[in-house]
Amino acid sequence: YKRQGQSDPSVKGDSIPDQLEINEYFDKILFWIPVIFLPLFLFRAWQIYISSNIDIFFVGLRTQLVYGDENYGILIYLITIAVFNSVFRLTLNLDTKSKKIKTVISLIVAIIYSVFSTSRTAFFFLLLTILGLKIFRSQFKIRHLLLFTLLGISVYSIFDLLLAKSGSLDDPLLENVIDIQEIFLQYLLGPLAAFDRFLNEPSYMHFGDNVFRTFHVILHRLTLISTPPQELIQEFVPIPFLTNVYTVYYTYILDFGLIGAFIFIFLIGLFHSSLFHKAKSGDLYYIFFYAILVHPLITSFFNDQYFSILSHWIQYFILGTLAFRFFVKKRMDTIETVT
Repeated sequence: YKRQGQSDPSVKGDSIPDQLEINEYFDKILFWIPVIFLPLFLFRAWQIYISSNIDIFFVGLRTQLVYGDENYGILIYLITIAVFNSVFRLTLNLDTKSKKIKTVISLIVAIIYSVFSTSRTAFFFLLLTILGLKIFRSQFKIRHLLLFTLLGISVYSIFDLLLAKSGSLDDPLLENVIDIQEIFLQYLLGPLAAFDRFLNEPSYMHFGDNVFRTFHVILHRLTLISTPPQELIQEFVPIPFLTNVYTVYYTYILDFGLIGAFIFIFLIGLFHSSLFHKAKSGDLYYIFFYAILVHPLITSFFNDQYFSILSHWIQYFILGTLAFRFFVKKRMDTIETVT
């Protein structure tokens, strides 16, 4: 299908192609795969929960996925495909009614996959990517800040209740609000205090065991190395409450020391800046990557979401390159780039 439009000078840094063509077969496959396989994914979630012997569904599911031997297997990639499907359509920003309906459906499906992953990461990745697209297209306003903040707090609170991390569905509302507020403040303030404690304790450099953990996992599974990879979940420390997140700097300093960490952060910042300038040309490929990298940038106060989930970025790099370099074509004849 095609999208007709004119460049809008009021949209800073965004160029709208006069004609946008998306491969019809790719579009249908990308849209329907998450929808068709959703029942199978939910059935697998139920099987994992049953194996936990825990009464509360999401607590049992989360316990098995994180601490047990159960997992989604190859179905785990459906989460990435579902979230990418929605982000792909949001990046295209197609304005016909049928395309908007498909975008809404893809968002709902992606949210369902995110919830049953029992991880806030997938949902916040989707939420902050939408925020990134809004910011880039100069469509972000004060009401959006309030809305995204409210959504973020709501998602955080819902996950806390479902996973019984704080509060309970059986407790009074006010008691739940107090409990969730306390945990929220711990997550907000804890990383910096934990990082400070780490800096003041003796440690030795791991020389890439944490930063390049993804490659270590691959080599270990291929039996090319015998040493098991470092645990992705860090140890809890009392500060005085328990926390296991240490800001974005932790893994880089742990592996390469202070100088090495500053080099990594400098290169990451340089990459963000370069990506933004390339996205200003109106190339959807770079706009997409700029938007999805808003998530690790904003959550850097919390922990590292760059190299610690490198396999995640490899998946999106493959999908994004296939989509925006092979299956989306645009004519640049009448684009007016606003700088």
